[in-house]
Amino acid sequence: MLGVQCFLSRRLEAQGSWALRFPAYRHLKFGGIIEGTRWVWREGSSSALELHAGDFYLLTDGAPYCFASDLQATPVDGLAFMEEHLQSDGVVRFNAGEGPTVGTGGRFTFDDDVSNPLLRSLPPLIHIRGDAPAARPLRATLDLLTFETEAAHLGRAAISSSLCRIVLVNILRTHLASSTPEAGWLGALADPQIRTALMLMHGYVGRPWKVADLARDVPHDVCRAVQKPRGSGATGISHLLAYVDCPQRAPERQDQSRDPRRASGLRVGHRLQPGI
Repeated sequence: MLGVQCFLSRRLEAQGSWALRFPAYRHLKFGGIIEGTRWVWREGSSSALELHAGDFYLLTDGAPYCFASDLQATPVDGLAFMEEHLQSDGVVRFNAGEGPTVGTGGRFTFDDDVSNPLLRSLPPLIHIRGDAPAARPLRATLDLLTFETEAAHLGRAAISSSLCRIVLVNILRTHLASSTPEAGWLGALADPQIRTALMLMHGYVGRPWKVADLARDVPHDVCRAVQKPRGSGATGISHLLAYVDCPQRAPERQDQSRDPRRASGLRVGHRLQPGI
């Protein structure tokens, strides 16, 4: 993934009644439940999501959020709580009664030009059940996260970053496999025709692609598949394929930005800044 930074959060092992509130954040946050049950909700939402061992969630809208073992508990400052109860082995532990719950999580930040289309295409909260058939890779990754967060292992930072990327890709994969088609980038990747076209173009980025070229490898009318809605929701990714020579293509833009990625993209055939 281009321009993504991954950070693994502290592991939280807690017992009893507790609730934590966390402030607004940039881009994406995820969590995985290792043991027990807990709740998560976005501030201002009228409902809370119950999470069980093996489940993952992805928060996408940047709003403050809470998670808790007890919906009746009053949320306290989550950042201060984590610092107060941080142990020497890097694990946050809190013991106030029965009912242990263990979880970990992380966050992702992106270059803004990459994140905006992605975030617009996602619901504010994605829940992946641990027992979902498509969640098999996430279950395997949760085992690795469990090991990496239970103590300060050598090389943890390097491995954790890679694990976070695996989590993000598989949350998105599982979400696409288990939900109705999305608009935007994810809807495009879920569409077999458009996904094939994207793979071809990104596999040979220096080639000045034409619709006729894609039509030889992608069945049906590729340009129409890109430009027009399907079913109840538009794919809405015409800007991603702007360098394909569709008749409806938007006029070329003369952008004087010094962004090196944009300049590199123009050199290898991308015609429009959004396509880069």
